[in-house]
Amino acid sequence: MILKKIEPINRILEKEHGLRIENIDFSQLRFIFEHYNDRRNIFIKTMGSLNAFENKEYQKSYLISEAARILLREIAPKRKKRRR
Repeated sequence: MILKKIEPINRILEKEHGLRIENIDFSQLRFIFEHYNDRRNIFIKTMGSLNAFENKEYQKSYLISEAARILLREIAPKRKKRRR
């Protein structure tokens, strides 16, 4: 499943880091999102936000977590709207 929203992210990930985010089941995707989101937060806490943005590993963590977030939003069960 390739979505138009994550294709630009996948192109950057493939060019810079040699990987793509696609065809992953929900539990794996959730784990990837949480893992790389935690890594992002650690980079920001230890390096500060300005220095973290220049770090290649931070950029990789950011792109992977954003791609996973987009995919999770697409495949996660939709909530029903409540009537008032």
